[in-house]
Amino acid sequence: MENQQQRILIVTASLRFGGVERMVQNIANYYQTRGWKVLIATLLDPEGKVSVSLNPGIETTFFKNEGQGLSGFKNGPLRQMDFLYQTNHARF
Repeated sequence: MENQQQRILIVTASLRFGGVERMVQNIANYYQTRGWKVLIATLLDPEGKVSVSLNPGIETTFFKNEGQGLSGFKNGPLRQMDFLYQTNHARF
């Protein structure tokens, strides 16, 4: 069996300033420096503004939910996360 690179998907509201954002930064940078491929998906920030310091090579994407807010997912959040993975798996 071939040794595959470990991957992690971090889902958060945004990457602007704040305590949770700082924790996401620390977790993402930690895993990236250990050779993991890191993708961060934001739920509420379509402009993609990043106010935290991420290591080079960490990818970010916006998770479109048709402007319905966090509680408006038509098929539930797990279904939407699966869709995010399926649409990004080629680069992730």
